[in-house]
Amino acid sequence: AMISPYMGVFFAALFVTILMTPIMRYLAVKNGIVDWPDLKRKNHLQPVAYLGGVAIFLGWFVGVGVCFVQHPQTNSMLISIILGATAITLTGFIDDVYHISPRVKIGGQLFAAAALASQNVGIKLAESIIAQLGLIEYIPHSITYIIGTIIVAVFIIGGCNATNLMDGLDGLASGICGIACCGFLVIA
Repeated sequence: AMISPYMGVFFAALFVTILMTPIMRYLAVKNGIVDWPDLKRKNHLQPVAYLGGVAIFLGWFVGVGVCFVQHPQTNSMLISIILGATAITLTGFIDDVYHISPRVKIGGQLFAAAALASQNVGIKLAESIIAQLGLIEYIPHSITYIIGTIIVAVFIIGGCNATNLMDGLDGLASGICGIACCGFLVIA
């Protein structure tokens, strides 16, 4: 009963992602935006199309839109999340097409983390952790803010790079992210 109000969000995101994946694959192959095998770390024998992340982002974005229309009360941090996700997607897209340096990629990830930190996402988490430790009255808010910002930055940079480095086998990153999403669904 708790999940049923959000089934429309799920199916909208699923439909758009399934629709956009072959389109992004076609565009990637047509424009040479592919991952070439090197037979060292990348074990695939044929070139594999990039741009799957764009299809996933578009599906997610439509799901967020449907969620906002059906449940307008859910938009408390919506702008920062959309801004962060867009920054990550654009950074990945630019990397797929132009192969940018790791510093520039980290810059895009830090921008996404800053978008989330601007809405106090990490600060709320840090305050919760500090409160559970019984230290809330001893630690000033400025320290809590710094700890929260670091938590967000580490989570965003760590998550992005962990996923990005799982490209040795075709489908590995998406499979592991799917398992992680199921875990987050259970937690939520």
